[in-house]
Amino acid sequence: MRRTRAGLLAGAMLVLAACSGSASSPGPATTPTATGPPAYVLAKLTVGSKPCAVEGGFGSIWVSVYGDDVELRIDPATRKVLARVQTGRSPCGIAVGGGAVWVENYGGDSVTRIDPTTNAATTVKVGAAPYDVTFAAGAAWVTNYGDDTVTRIDAKTRKTTAIDVGNSPVGIAPAGGAVWATSMIDGTLARIDTETLKVRMSKLDANPSWTAWGDGQLWVSDADQLVRIDPRSGRQLEAVPLAGAPNDGDVVNGVVWVPDANGELHEIDPKTGKQLGSWATGLTNPFVLAGWAGKLWTVDFRGTALEEIDPAALR
Repeated sequence: MRRTRAGLLAGAMLVLAACSGSASSPGPATTPTATGPPAYVLAKLTVGSKPCAVEGGFGSIWVSVYGDDVELRIDPATRKVLARVQTGRSPCGIAVGGGAVWVENYGGDSVTRIDPTTNAATTVKVGAAPYDVTFAAGAAWVTNYGDDTVTRIDAKTRKTTAIDVGNSPVGIAPAGGAVWATSMIDGTLARIDTETLKVRMSKLDANPSWTAWGDGQLWVSDADQLVRIDPRSGRQLEAVPLAGAPNDGDVVNGVVWVPDANGELHEIDPKTGKQLGSWATGLTNPFVLAGWAGKLWTVDFRGTALEEIDPAALR
């Protein structure tokens, strides 16, 4: 996405204290909003100020509430809040792996590690302004927007290692036996070898930011298009034009799903690179989307909503 740092922060996840701790008492059920959603929207729930990311894991839906410094654990069947876990300041990106949930705290220069068996939280210090997090090869990997690094957190020892990448890295994703970090400012893609931690930089004809990955695929967002990346070479392949600036998407059962900053949800066939359809979400900025248990979940960073979508009902 071709935006300045100030515009990016103000317009999406990063409108950017640090503290962590064990979960507080489970909260009440989330409340459906008053507006009537389309039939394919199964639920639209009020979860707090500026929900920034969503992920599924350990039988639950996890939502980072950026404005409230809290991680919500939600039962996907009943849609009730099972736990409210205090995080660092301005939590957003979520990763699941190594027996834990990992939440980066943009305003706290830290990652909150949540034990799903107890909902207890601990803090791991990382670089400046952590932007996104993923899990691969026994570690959590965090882009640090403020100091041009990626932090590797060993899942067993929680030892951290800083790795130099491109300017102000944003998105991060595992694919092709490596971890890839995007830099919108200098248009680069950093390939990090998960064993040696050696970095290979690729220059793209794009300004990559968010990612969608899974099933061996790697896609990066760029302005008003989604770009497919060869996960072995880092080479830029086809680009799929979209109506709005793409946000953070997911690959579910081989199909690419990505929301955009205009509130639309797009389905892309990875075999043909063709857009299969677009639908209104009713959200002002569906910022991050994740697939879980056959459903799509997305959060409205400009609002207070978590939305559950049935992809089968879109066809």
